[in-house]
Amino acid sequence: MKEKTVLLLYTNYSTFVAKDYAILSKGYNVIKYEFKPQKKLSRMLIELLKQKLFLLINIWKVDIVYSWFSDFHSFLPFLFAKILGKKTIVIVGGFDAVSIPKLHYGLFHKKDLRHRFGVWSYKLSDYILPVDESLIDSMNFYADPKGLKVGVKAYVPGLKASFKSIPTGYNPDNWIIEPKERTNSVIAFGYAGNMQKFVGKGYDFIIEVAKKMPDIEFHLISIRNKMKSYAESIAPQNVKITDSLPQNKLLDELSKHKVYTLLSMSEGLPSSLCEAMLCGCVPVGSNVGGIRNVIGECGFIINHKDISEAVKAIRNALDADKEFSECGRKRITDLFPINNRETELNKILEA
Repeated sequence: MKEKTVLLLYTNYSTFVAKDYAILSKGYNVIKYEFKPQKKLSRMLIELLKQKLFLLINIWKVDIVYSWFSDFHSFLPFLFAKILGKKTIVIVGGFDAVSIPKLHYGLFHKKDLRHRFGVWSYKLSDYILPVDESLIDSMNFYADPKGLKVGVKAYVPGLKASFKSIPTGYNPDNWIIEPKERTNSVIAFGYAGNMQKFVGKGYDFIIEVAKKMPDIEFHLISIRNKMKSYAESIAPQNVKITDSLPQNKLLDELSKHKVYTLLSMSEGLPSSLCEAMLCGCVPVGSNVGGIRNVIGECGFIINHKDISEAVKAIRNALDADKEFSECGRKRITDLFPINNRETELNKILEA
């Protein structure tokens, strides 16, 4: 039987895209297409024209169109696929299922061309596969006490696509607990190269929390470009700011600190949290997206963006028994192994 061909769409060849490429490549011929988003409309139209030309040449070879995120880059391929009767699959990661007005963040934040392309892509989808159940239909009371809608169904009602939550997967052998003594300190990591990401990942809030805990060292990693200088200008002496680190050095840092904290205003299923728990850090997270689902009973959840609540949760994590560390690693290993994602994706691909 002829091997099927999958067109894999993405805007950044990140780790989670690379993992899916590896999964898809085991049973399918995979054509990768990287769409490069542009801020200026004229340049974006050029990117769309390039994509259209690519599709006119290559869509005939494709059996399945598979997109990470619903956005500018997914609409034309899904439209071509629908016209030709080919299967369409979209992976929902987080941005494409929310609206956070305070941050001017999310596909549904404003009804512009990007919003329309994303909505049309969802309407052209056969399968919508969020990385966490919260991205189907839920509420976020952490970013706004009045509540913010979260999820594709919350913003695009009446969709005919099949929904299934399939978490991203992790190989525990790549994230190990080093046999070394940990300091009673806190680590946070996650990309923040602009103010929107800096505030969205909760770094500004973590710095305010650190000011109330002068006896505890905090290490914030992957704050880049001008944001690193800004963070250093507002951080107290007990906060260390670092640019990006390679995985081997990140592993070493995770093994030094007892607590990992992620106080984001919006999340899907955060890889950094899963990786930190695999490394034995006791997690403290905000109650948004998949954070509660990841942490479970193995850490501490902050329900409100309140400094005293955050301080209390971090103190509890610093005082936690070793069992919390072991619980976290076991939870990620049991619930989010990479082979589970492979099995579930293959069911959809072969359906």
